[in-house]
Amino acid sequence: MKLDERTKAYDLAMALPVIAFYVYVLSGLFDDVVNLFQDVVSGNGLAVTGLANTVLTIAFGTLVVWLLLIRRVPKAKASGISPRLAAVAGTAASLAIGVIPLAPLPLPLAIMTMIPVLAGLLGAVFVLMWLGRQFSIMPEARSLVTAGPYAIVRHPLYLCELVTFFGLCLQHDQPWALILFLAQAVLQFVRMIYEERVLTAAFPEYEAYSRGTARLIPRIY
Repeated sequence: MKLDERTKAYDLAMALPVIAFYVYVLSGLFDDVVNLFQDVVSGNGLAVTGLANTVLTIAFGTLVVWLLLIRRVPKAKASGISPRLAAVAGTAASLAIGVIPLAPLPLPLAIMTMIPVLAGLLGAVFVLMWLGRQFSIMPEARSLVTAGPYAIVRHPLYLCELVTFFGLCLQHDQPWALILFLAQAVLQFVRMIYEERVLTAAFPEYEAYSRGTARLIPRIY
């Protein structure tokens, strides 16, 4: 029996592959927490930032899974395969950083690279909590959110993710890590365009909101 696209059952069915992927990734991170905690206890100072990074990553991934389960049924979706490919590629691009070897950074510099990672992750968790049941990975419109972090920029979650990924790229060999960051930034920009088109079509007031709110960088862009 074919599910009605307007139902929660259909929305949940479409989210199940993403949920399964996040659950798989999260299951491996819990072992990392145990190992990093042991390193902290043994006096490894750098492990403190690694532990904080991993805990925040778990919090972010857990929130994503929860919101995919409880989110509202979309009122509108982008048509065609291109918006969906951009969303999947933009989400998955950051995973490719594991292919690039870590750079042999001195301890003070390695700790400095953790600052954008931790700041971005903390911001992403906050934005996810604010977005709540309106969360989406594909270009979809559920309800219009313009308060809180969305009063500052139109895409605060993407901003936080880019800051996080930039910090991660600083920890890996160059120039390949920087090239990967730029590629991911382009993919995220494409996602923003598709999402804005859907939101404009679903909510006439979005056009006025977008004129008065920066896309990604307050007062600049």
